[in-house]
Amino acid sequence: MTISKETTKTQTVLRKGSTGDDVIYLQNTLNYIYGPDLKVDGIFGAQTEATVKRFQKDFNLVVDGIVGDKTWARLVELRNAPVTC
Repeated sequence: MTISKETTKTQTVLRKGSTGDDVIYLQNTLNYIYGPDLKVDGIFGAQTEATVKRFQKDFNLVVDGIVGDKTWARLVELRNAPVTC
């Protein structure tokens, strides 16, 4: 059994102050969903937190600014969804 990179992302809890490749993946995913407004720098700062909260509100998740299992699952689902025109 092979686990994709996208599946393993659901294991990392991210919040304001988090840094690194998982934050870069998060920022790229949010930009994929909302457009390229979020700076991709690997730092979970105020702008990333605000965008996470927007995402959580838009998709009826708990709005806490923390990227846990449920938020990751929805992010990955949307990122992997086929694009339709």
